[in-house]
Amino acid sequence: MRLPPSILNKYLARFDELIQEGERIYKVLKDMSIAFLWGTEEVIRALTQQELEYRHKLPGWYLNYLSLLDRIIPPRSVHRKLLDGTERYFEDFEKLNTHVYQLSLSIKKMKDDFKGNLKNLGLGELGAAIAADYMGQAEQLNTHIYRLKGLKDDFKKGFLGDLGLEIEAEIVADYMGQAEHLLAEGQSGKYDHVPAAVLAGAVLEKSLRTLCDKQSPSIPTVNDKGKPLTLTPLIEALKKNKVFNEVTAKQLRGWADIRNSAAHGNFDEFNRSQVDLMIQGINNFLATHMI
Repeated sequence: MRLPPSILNKYLARFDELIQEGERIYKVLKDMSIAFLWGTEEVIRALTQQELEYRHKLPGWYLNYLSLLDRIIPPRSVHRKLLDGTERYFEDFEKLNTHVYQLSLSIKKMKDDFKGNLKNLGLGELGAAIAADYMGQAEQLNTHIYRLKGLKDDFKKGFLGDLGLEIEAEIVADYMGQAEHLLAEGQSGKYDHVPAAVLAGAVLEKSLRTLCDKQSPSIPTVNDKGKPLTLTPLIEALKKNKVFNEVTAKQLRGWADIRNSAAHGNFDEFNRSQVDLMIQGINNFLATHMI
């Protein structure tokens, strides 16, 4: 299932936003490291307002990075390990901040103790240590920027998995939750279980159409006259293409019968317990085949 252009472009735009913001933060961090590494005692100074702002933006950038990757990378993809590695960044970031702060206090104390006489006080070594910390943060950020660029290319070409199918699976899960709610709110002995059967059956039919589209080559979901296939023909087409076996097909046919009876007003042909089992079975089927 291909993503609609509007959704695809939304994700691609988010990639571009994060890449551009990351590159701006990287440049500031790199400039800061160069200043502390090569400068004299006069440039061992408090950070400018811009430098402070961009350093504070760094944790937020990583959170946005994690959020995007978590959304686009399928659960079983090899790329999921990128998320694990990035989550450890936050602990390292706090350690680096503490180190830089301690070094800055040391520089301030040495300046205060010796007033204007700053020669031979080891400021060069302290500045180099701060520079190394900033450079480490900058290069780590740059690595993630290049990962984003590579992931954007894979995402655009459809190599990361079927995000469209995952989005549909979330929508389907929501509708199945509504079917469960309808059944739970009904009263035993009445026909209050009928709406749940109709809704669950509609979800099943839509999901079978999606599975047909997902196959390579895709399985037609209309007949020779251009009319949409109903549940039973969809089941047979998918079984023929070995998407599932006869045991599963038999279960699906039973749920299709309940849905058809509900849709045509034959309410005495099924009961509440059967609808309950139908909803549970469809949920299990979707969990196996929709992602």
